Amino acid sequence: MAKLNLLLILITSLFLSNHRPAEDNKLIILSDSLLADKNNNSAEYKGNVKIYFKEYTIHTDQTLLVFDKKAQKTTISKIKFPSKLKIIKKDLSEILLAPNAEYSASNGMIISHGKVFIEYKKMIIATPNLQLYIGQVEDFKKAL
Repeated sequence: MAKLNLLLILITSLFLSNHRPAEDNKLIILSDSLLADKNNNSAEYKGNVKIYFKEYTIHTDQTLLVFDKKAQKTTISKIKFPSKLKIIKKDLSEILLAPNAEYSASNGMIISHGKVFIEYKKMIIATPNLQLYIGQVEDFKKAL
């Protein structure tokens, strides 16, 4: 059983190293579970959620994606993070910790309320609210 787990971890690591988007607008989400709700145009990811977008990695326990359906194209309108989250920039130059947040696709901003901590160039900043521009998602991709 341990060999199987190690093999799965290695395969997952190889997959992620080859499929993480670098500077494009693709979004990859990994989680323990996914519940899609077509009636509400949403998808809820739970358990060890990791989101890869541009040069950012987001770690959290729960994420809710809300979709906007226009004609034949489905796009993301919001991403809600109801539980604490950590956002890490690829080069480790920025780390953000927040109790919750919401991403708005219309303006490419993550807005967080509560005690937010930012580590930037060896400085730590604490603030009660934060708006962070990370860019807009043009393509949605789910990887398991």
